[in-house]
Amino acid sequence: MGVTWVDEILKNLKNDGRLLKKISKKEQTLEMCKVAISQNPKALQYASRKCIDAKICLNAVKKDGNVFKCVPNQFITKKMCLLAVQADPNLLYSVPVEWRTKAIYLVALTKKAEVLSHIPHEIRCEILNEETPVELLENIVEFNINWLIYMPVCRKGIDICLAYIKKDFSNSQHLPVGIKQNQEILDYQKSEGKIDILSKLYNSETDLFMTNIRVVYDKRSSTLDNCRLIDDLYTIELEFQNFDEFYRFLDGNLYDAELWEYKFEGIDLKQYNIEGAVIHQDVLAEQGLFDGSYFEVLKKRIECIDLTNVEKDEICLHVGFNYPKPVDDNEYERFDNNHIPFFYVSDIHLGHRVAHKFILRATKEEIRSYIKILVHKMLASRGTVPYGSYLLIAGDTASEFEMAKMFYDELVCLWNPHDIVVIHGNHELWDPRDEMENNIQVYREYFKRLGINFLQNDLLLVKDRIHQLILSEDKIIELSQGRLRKLAQECSIIVLGGIGFSGLNDKYNAANMRYGKSFEELESIEEALKKDVSETRRFDTIYRKLLQDLPNNKVIVLTHMQKCDWNADLHNPNWIYVNGHNHKNYFNISGKKAVYADNQIGYNTETIGLKTSILIMNMIFLRI
Repeated sequence: MGVTWVDEILKNLKNDGRLLKKISKKEQTLEMCKVAISQNPKALQYASRKCIDAKICLNAVKKDGNVFKCVPNQFITKKMCLLAVQADPNLLYSVPVEWRTKAIYLVALTKKAEVLSHIPHEIRCEILNEETPVELLENIVEFNINWLIYMPVCRKGIDICLAYIKKDFSNSQHLPVGIKQNQEILDYQKSEGKIDILSKLYNSETDLFMTNIRVVYDKRSSTLDNCRLIDDLYTIELEFQNFDEFYRFLDGNLYDAELWEYKFEGIDLKQYNIEGAVIHQDVLAEQGLFDGSYFEVLKKRIECIDLTNVEKDEICLHVGFNYPKPVDDNEYERFDNNHIPFFYVSDIHLGHRVAHKFILRATKEEIRSYIKILVHKMLASRGTVPYGSYLLIAGDTASEFEMAKMFYDELVCLWNPHDIVVIHGNHELWDPRDEMENNIQVYREYFKRLGINFLQNDLLLVKDRIHQLILSEDKIIELSQGRLRKLAQECSIIVLGGIGFSGLNDKYNAANMRYGKSFEELESIEEALKKDVSETRRFDTIYRKLLQDLPNNKVIVLTHMQKCDWNADLHNPNWIYVNGHNHKNYFNISGKKAVYADNQIGYNTETIGLKTSILIMNMIFLRI
């Protein structure tokens, strides 16, 4: 190759560096590549690696950052990467991972907010801090609202977050934990009525006051029983160093606060609203605030009742009963309309459990706290409950309406109320002490507010596990056989519920068993027996009507009294019978009948738990 030819090539390259493309890499020289790249940095892509070095590459990138993609890895330097990203933030993706420093990430992010999606999570949290310009933080959130979560916990970050949740409250879900706990954010959410307090307590191990809160986006009415549905955004736990901070955050509402272990040294409780707070008896007594009247009344009521024979005849395991968790059962895990898990329990008798627990004295708040613990233990007995499981409660939960409310108010926080079916026992008729129909109406209204299905001579029909219809006694009698069959044919769950009564029981009936004011204030025992027979016939009439109209459907008959107390005929082998009352745990599954009366808790049983069966439509009822 002659000198003249080389000189001509160099001259041409000085005018147009991209001509390097026409020279084979074998014929290229270092001088050719320098000249070409100096004239046009894009010529770097055509240069032989043998004819370039780190300096040539750096100079090329200085002139045109986009040629960075053409730089061989061995020539890449930290400075070169920075120059490239300054020229074009998209070049961040071409920077070798080992060269992606915080400074390079920040440069790319400053130029283009969407780059954040390619920055590792841990690096995002490091480079976005209190020193980050507010404009950059705003650009990031404007590009992707989900990136509110990376706002630094400082004045800038709080202001940006507050502005965005004021614009759309649902943006609260994207806040970082530190800002979710910020008092200014919490105050705004409270002012909008968007915070529900889930728990309030003092933790003696950490010596901190704690609240668990739920931030709510919306509360709306459901088509089912006018129940309120809640759209949660998130829950979060807050901690407070002292009682006054805790009290102020709760706006002076300590109802249901678990403060039993706090000593309140140097604190005058008369200066605070402690209504509903669970505080140690000794603390209250020292400050002249102890009130044990609720427990005293309860204790006197129980002491007036002679339960010697009933307790003696109980067939209940007093200690150590293990409620098995059927997690290995294939049917238990099925989630379709033909496999429906049912949990059941009866005869919890909260009043007696409270009397056994406290013995000497207790405040109403301690009693409510104890009942909440019982509810949690009862549900924990079965471990994880399959979605859509039904809970049947066959009466005698409590003799006092106030105590029943403590129980069910907590239960609906842990179990979908629409999947709970409750009936009265004779003990529920004791309080409110009123005529039976009025007593039942009080409970109906209460359960309706909670969304629980309450049945007293009623039929519950559930279609597709969602749509519910309750037919009253009059409606059941009124409906034709054809109409009733058509309704039942569309339903996966059918439950007939009521006390049942004891008109057919010669030994235990209204003559020696309490059924409340409607029975006890009649002129004679004969009148009480007559009313018992009358109520028995009412339920039996409904039962016979359904037996005639729906003999082959899978109907659950949920009563407090056992079937022989209100109907003397044989069991329908297609139906399922669940009852309580006599505290003699029993079950029978055969081709002739399916009876589940084996989870009557009774007066003395220490363990409370749920038992399970699975309703398989058009098949048998499996007990687990």
